[in-house]
Amino acid sequence: MLVLDGLAVGVSEAFEVTVREVGSSTLNEAELVTKSPGDTVTIEFVVDTGGLELWGYSFGLAFSPSTLSALSPQRSNLAPLIPLGSPAIDTSAGTLLNFAQAGFFSGLIPGVYVVETLTFTVDTIPSGGIDLVPSMSPSESFIVGGDTCPGTIPGCVATLYPMKIVSSPSVPTLSPLGVIFMIGLLLSTSLWTLGNARRSLKFMGRNGGSALTLFTLAFVSFASAPLASAAADKTSGKPAVHRVLDASSPKLVEDWGIEVVALRQSGAKKFLDFRYRVVDEEKASVLFGPKVKPVLVDTNTGHTLKVPTPPKLGPMKATRSQPKLGRVYFIFFANPGGTTEPGHEVSVDFGPLTITGIKLQ
Repeated sequence: MLVLDGLAVGVSEAFEVTVREVGSSTLNEAELVTKSPGDTVTIEFVVDTGGLELWGYSFGLAFSPSTLSALSPQRSNLAPLIPLGSPAIDTSAGTLLNFAQAGFFSGLIPGVYVVETLTFTVDTIPSGGIDLVPSMSPSESFIVGGDTCPGTIPGCVATLYPMKIVSSPSVPTLSPLGVIFMIGLLLSTSLWTLGNARRSLKFMGRNGGSALTLFTLAFVSFASAPLASAAADKTSGKPAVHRVLDASSPKLVEDWGIEVVALRQSGAKKFLDFRYRVVDEEKASVLFGPKVKPVLVDTNTGHTLKVPTPPKLGPMKATRSQPKLGRVYFIFFANPGGTTEPGHEVSVDFGPLTITGIKLQ
């Protein structure tokens, strides 16, 4: 999953943040790692300044689902940058906020820097894995002298690459029936080995069919176990279906149980207020819940707008509870600089569903 802030086509100036495991060489792309429950993992945040000086930064991290514990963040010593407070950890919400340093009189030359590290324990790993996604609120950015990116540097973008933790492949094991047959086979082999030749020949003559049957069943059980395990792993790893529908499509109501009401500016153009109505509670339920994190993409500018999360209020969206029939729900998207203007066409991505063709009024 790729999170973008202020995407601009044809602009070379950019900061890129990669979340990767310590020891990995991954840079400027998403990383996938395999772990087991109970593992201790150390990750690092790597900033590629894209040819710009680095005078400071401020960003956070969200991990979903919240199955990590014993989180221990540590900043890198990047003189002349000075730490700005300590990261705020909320394991129940799955967030770490305030990764921040700044230089007041000078900065770092253009390059690639490890700015933060984070050690944690993986408690459980669901079938869909664990996503660790860096993010920036509307007030966060990278600093180049007195300018910011995204922000006051024209066309400058910040690209943040996530990391996913998936479970280790299951180890093939014999089924209980297979274990019984294997024990029987071993006992039969032992009797044959310890007996004298004549008794062995008579035993095999009288019971050859039974011994062969035991061997065959044990072999089949042993051979089929890894195949069944592989099939189960393949099925559990099947990606969820993602649908893209135009706002005017009747499938939006038929398959997803919602209809678009309006998209308007709000808060002196600093926010976009997206409204939609629930017409089928059951079908709309997949678009609700704390794991649903909508984003808005302005197709005119390429900018990606996210839901602001004030510390005392939480995410500014009404999707955390279950939907009610006939009720109109809202999602506020931050619109820094008012770059998304009336007449622009946007899409709203809920995760399983992306709605396109929405015009800002």
